[in-house]
Amino acid sequence: MTLSSTQQEEDLCIFVPNFPPTAKPIKGLITMMMMMMMMMMMMMMMMMMMMMMMMMMMMMMMMMMMMMMMMMMMLMMLMLMMMMMMMMMMMMMMMMMMMMMMMMMMMIMMMMMMMMMMMMMMLLLLLLLLLLLLMMMMMMMMMMMMMMLMMLMLMMMMMMMMMMMMMMMMMMMMMMMMMMMMMMMMMMMMMMMMMMMMMMMMMMMMTTTMMTMMMMMMMMMMMMMMMMMMMMMMMMMMMMMMMMMMMVVVVMMMMMMVVVVMMMMMIMMMMMMMIMMMMMMMMMMMMMMMMMMMMMMMMMMMMMMMMMMMMMMMMMMMMMMMMMMMMMMMMMVMVMMMMITTTTTTTTMMMMMMMMMMMMMISLS
Repeated sequence: MTLSSTQQEEDLCIFVPNFPPTAKPIKGLITMMMMMMMMMMMMMMMMMMMMMMMMMMMMMMMMMMMMMMMMMMMLMMLMLMMMMMMMMMMMMMMMMMMMMMMMMMMMIMMMMMMMMMMMMMMLLLLLLLLLLLLMMMMMMMMMMMMMMLMMLMLMMMMMMMMMMMMMMMMMMMMMMMMMMMMMMMMMMMMMMMMMMMMMMMMMMMMTTTMMTMMMMMMMMMMMMMMMMMMMMMMMMMMMMMMMMMMMVVVVMMMMMMVVVVMMMMMIMMMMMMMIMMMMMMMMMMMMMMMMMMMMMMMMMMMMMMMMMMMMMMMMMMMMMMMMMMMMMMMMMVMVMMMMITTTTTTTTMMMMMMMMMMMMMISLS
């Protein structure tokens, strides 16, 4: 680069000392140097920017990782908490049992002590003089009183413990009952859904015999499923009853009171009755199912014979059957409710009647 004007020269002279205005190449060199410096600066800036960007990216990544880790930790903590809770429950139960055992031991010990005391007293009475007799009597009385008091205290404590146990058991029972109810409801829902699906399918596939056959098969499957569910319910109920009975027995063993025992016996009888009733119901249900299945088979045959004409009739019959099934389910629910809640039966009966009537009406329509 060559600088022409004198003004520039003068400027350069000002910037660089001891610079004669004649020497031009050096001037160009300096300018070039300045340009280079500028370029370098720019490059540096660019590098810096790049580095910053990289750093930012890294930071972001780190943050993300941290977040993930935190989430994981939280989950772990939750799990741990759950575990701890379970452990606590177990511990509580164990403690209760231990306490009961201790109480029993204490009682036995007390009895033994009392016996020993009595023996000692007798001996003393025999040995000592007549003068001391009165004193001894007094002592005896006192001792007896003390023993009685202690026994009373013990009894009270025992009772308290029993109450606690009973409460816990009841709670558990209630929980179980709730679970059962929920399960049953779910089953009912499922059944209903399936029914609906079947209906839809029927409406859709009114074309060929093949379709009808398929439908029949499905219906059969349905029946099987229903039976299975019934069985399951039955099993649940049985289990529940067994549990209750066990509880009753335990309580009876604990409290040796006639009235209580009598009451327990009554309860047990009631339970047995309930179970019997349940069985009867199940049997009836099974019978109904079988009948229905037979009917289905018959229908299938008919269909084979006269296809399209009978189709609509078939639909109607199916509908009726569905209604019947639903009705039965409803009845069952009602009965279960009756059994669980031992309230006035008249209202429930009325309700049942109403339901039946309604169903009949619908089916007829």
